[in-house]
Amino acid sequence: MADTKDDDGGQFFPTQGQMSPDGRIILQEGLDGVSLLDWFAGQVLAGICGDTAGINDSDCSGYPLRAYRIAAAMVAEKRRRELDR
Repeated sequence: MADTKDDDGGQFFPTQGQMSPDGRIILQEGLDGVSLLDWFAGQVLAGICGDTAGINDSDCSGYPLRAYRIAAAMVAEKRRRELDR
């Protein structure tokens, strides 16, 4: 299994790019869009914050770490599924 410690899942919502002759999107330097890891973390964080039962709004400092841990697990599972194809 690939090392997923630093795997951000690649780019999601690229901002600008060109199509290569073989059909791949080539992104312009510095305009890569948000990573899949960041997208997943944002979605997880929205879910965590949307569940208001038992939330202590005075200390939300642990939520981003939790969101990124879950998002990293999602990227790792995505990679595992890609290898199983």
